[in-house]
Amino acid sequence: MRIFAIFLLIIGLTFFINIFEDLKLFEAQKNLKNQNLEGSLEQFKKIKNPKDEDFYNIAKIYQKLENYDEAINNYNKIKKFEMQFQKLFELGNSYEKLHNYQEAIMYYKSALNYKDD
Repeated sequence: MRIFAIFLLIIGLTFFINIFEDLKLFEAQKNLKNQNLEGSLEQFKKIKNPKDEDFYNIAKIYQKLENYDEAINNYNKIKKFEMQFQKLFELGNSYEKLHNYQEAIMYYKSALNYKDD
């Protein structure tokens, strides 16, 4: 009986931790929708296990705040194959804003390997 109670406690705690993570994500997305970039960034940074979509949103916020080095850092954390075109394209945009045109061209060309757009 004691093992069952401990098992239920662990499942309950896991459930509540996931709810708090979902609330952080909800607040981050709500702030982003309302153009509250700093508030959104603050909530995204609180997420303990960010997903590729979270890194993408964080990077886009940094681009809008003209912090291109942090944008690049977050784009580089994206691993999903389905997001590679957009990741590489946005890396090109960030390097272009930093006036590093050779890197920008390299990333734009790499993006074309995923999607001829």
